[in-house]
Amino acid sequence: MRIYQRNSSFFIIGFLAVLLMAGCPVTEGGVRQDSYRENEKVLRYEDHVYEEHIRTVQFYRGENPHSYPFLYLNDPTQLFLEFDALIPPNANPQDFWVSVVSCDHDWQPGTLLPLEFLEGIDTDQIYESVRSTNTLVPYVHYAYRFPSEGASFKRSGNYLLKVYASGNENDLILTRRFIVAEPKIEVISLLSQSLGAAARQKVQRLDFKINLKGSLPGMFDPRQDLKVCLLQNFRWDNALCDLQPLYMADNKLEYQIDAGTAFGGGNEYRWIDIRSTRFMPDMIRKIEIVDSVYHVDLWTDTSRTSSRYRRLSDRNGGYYIDVQEYPNPDWEADYVYVRFGMQALRPMKNIQLYVYGKFSEWQCTRENQLFYNPSRLRYEGEVLMKQGVYDYAYAVIPEQGGPPNESLLEGRHHETGNYYTILVYYKPMGSRAATLVGFKHINYIY
Repeated sequence: MRIYQRNSSFFIIGFLAVLLMAGCPVTEGGVRQDSYRENEKVLRYEDHVYEEHIRTVQFYRGENPHSYPFLYLNDPTQLFLEFDALIPPNANPQDFWVSVVSCDHDWQPGTLLPLEFLEGIDTDQIYESVRSTNTLVPYVHYAYRFPSEGASFKRSGNYLLKVYASGNENDLILTRRFIVAEPKIEVISLLSQSLGAAARQKVQRLDFKINLKGSLPGMFDPRQDLKVCLLQNFRWDNALCDLQPLYMADNKLEYQIDAGTAFGGGNEYRWIDIRSTRFMPDMIRKIEIVDSVYHVDLWTDTSRTSSRYRRLSDRNGGYYIDVQEYPNPDWEADYVYVRFGMQALRPMKNIQLYVYGKFSEWQCTRENQLFYNPSRLRYEGEVLMKQGVYDYAYAVIPEQGGPPNESLLEGRHHETGNYYTILVYYKPMGSRAATLVGFKHINYIY
């Protein structure tokens, strides 16, 4: 395989000079950056990145990058946060700080003060950082383990981790949701096919029971005091919340997620392997260097709507960082532009097309939008990604707005493997915040 390089040194010098004078965060090598407006730094109680030069944010439990960030009360396991800041090699790394705020069961702002839910210091600085080596795109990799030594949670529930610059809590960099659980009730799950022949082929139904066992003595009305949520593949953007039981008897609540409210089974995710810039897996058409950044051109994808289900091993939309040529992927994996393409003989009317997954935080933005190229009869677009292995899917959104729809191009199958999480919050009348008293993971494999 040959890699074609264009001489762009004069372009890079001019490009950096203009952006540095404008005060924009930049990186060498033609990586496109735009400064964020100040009004975009209003605190959002969700996973969000407030600066464009902050990339590849991962937040997980222990040493498993595919896990959901959760803790138990009195849990010795820590959560691990890591991310990159794309900056020129001669720029000084930023100082970042972290703090925690409480949230209610529906991720609205909580009213608890840090001393009410946290033992130990509630503000800390991120000290672990390393500059990238052997990469065309320079960056600094940051890592932080949480809770810090000597800190622990006194109360279960929903929490938000805030990262901000230079000790200024208004200069937000990123936010991440996490939960602290204290299981007091038993959650029993049952997987079954959806009702109705048509829905059975596309939708996954989950039935489960909650056994109270008298463990919540102050409960007055379970329908009001318990808040039940169901997540698919750790996603909050399409979570089913405020679920109500179908039956109540003998301290047991029975829930049935039927065809009208069930999750679509979806399809196994497509995937790309960009761990190497020297060797090309089958899904890669070409690799070249343009303006001192690797560009990876994938072969054109086609719709899977009419395709039969095919069992594949995926990461349920997730990804992991890795590089084949060097031993330290955290700071030796490069950033590359990946060009995606979806075949279309003509533009689709009144809809916008995106490529998305956990790498885009399940968001559809200008950065991961695809646009129609009539000369190649396809939608296409480039996304900046750190080397690794990524799941992805194609989603459409009507021009007038609405949630992303994967099924139009990916299809839906009830056999698709998915990961479900049941969360049971307890908030009796008069309580200032909900506690998380039920917590169960379910691996759906048909």
